[in-house]
Amino acid sequence: MAAEYEYAELCELLYDATRNPGYREKALTWAKKFQTMQPWFAWSYAMEARLTTNANDRRRAMAMAYYLDRNSERLASLPQAAIKAAVKEFANRNPFLRTTDSVREPT
Repeated sequence: MAAEYEYAELCELLYDATRNPGYREKALTWAKKFQTMQPWFAWSYAMEARLTTNANDRRRAMAMAYYLDRNSERLASLPQAAIKAAVKEFANRNPFLRTTDSVREPT
């Protein structure tokens, strides 16, 4: 497991255990930075989707996490209807598809 992920996961676990918003912010800040460095990893988007308080960021992050790893444990902890709506909303911005016709929605 990469140190980058371990740091973010530790911040997330500390937030879950203490509900100290500082840990949530550290996890979110790192996840967003990691997205710019290695945008092909799903964990940073799934973590953002789970922890952010910004609804627009959550929807974008859910869609990206779904595109990258439909079987993500973090993604599975979120409401499936919200994931489906996010994938539909961001279908025309999926960087991994050439056309929006080939978007496969979650079931």
